[in-house]
Amino acid sequence: MIERSHFAAIITAAGESTRMGSHKALFPFNGLALIDHQIACLKGFGQIIVVTGYEGEQLLEHVGRSLCVHNSDYRSGRSSSIEVGAKALNDDLQGTLIVGVDQPLVSEILSEMLVTFEPDKDLAAVPVMEGRRGHPVLCSADLFDELRHCSKVEQGLRGVLKKAEDQVREVSVYDERIFADLNSPDDVSHAEPFWS
Repeated sequence: MIERSHFAAIITAAGESTRMGSHKALFPFNGLALIDHQIACLKGFGQIIVVTGYEGEQLLEHVGRSLCVHNSDYRSGRSSSIEVGAKALNDDLQGTLIVGVDQPLVSEILSEMLVTFEPDKDLAAVPVMEGRRGHPVLCSADLFDELRHCSKVEQGLRGVLKKAEDQVREVSVYDERIFADLNSPDDVSHAEPFWS
């Protein structure tokens, strides 16, 4: 298992949260703001980058020692946020995790991905259940340059993974939480019991 300190994590938190009705990153999730939940799960990572956009100043008091970078082009989509985050990555790291603020991390799955990931062989790793891929995505440092131009790749991160397909490790899990994507208050209320 590679130490967490050798990896970065990029949390995309730039969207306008129209379906949530308030800032998604600050929406309560089992007593914590979603952004706080994500950062807590990433304890020990060598670098944590939070990519802000819409009303990004509201997140500043939540990021702690994490690096906060702003995507002024956030309306163009998530690929631009991944690109902004990747440009802030330290080059001495072995890889980076990529996750949306609305995709609550599961500590056990994160640990399993780090245990099985081989950065000398794998370009990326994704959790898979019954043939369907979920999140988060773990990328080797060999993909940093691709990620730094993510918005110019057809299909963005999905396109980056497609190009690396032969070296994408699928980590088998039996946990539907890898598919969680919290876009509305109802999504949050339905998901909370599975993380409590």
